[in-house]
Amino acid sequence: MFFPAGTETCYGYRAETSETATTVKVRVYEGNIPGSPNECILIGSTSSMKVTLQSPLGARLLQNW
Repeated sequence: MFFPAGTETCYGYRAETSETATTVKVRVYEGNIPGSPNECILIGSTSSMKVTLQSPLGARLLQNW
């Protein structure tokens, strides 16, 4: 999945999913990386992460959670 992100030296991300027979909801959490600089530049970029589902997405609706 793709999502807006900050600089890799400052921020880390993880995803949580909730699945039903008709929908897959995905929530992305952002946090400061331990030991990251006290001041981080504000550069927005697009990042990606692989999310493993319990069953294939198929025709289910994908939603932000």
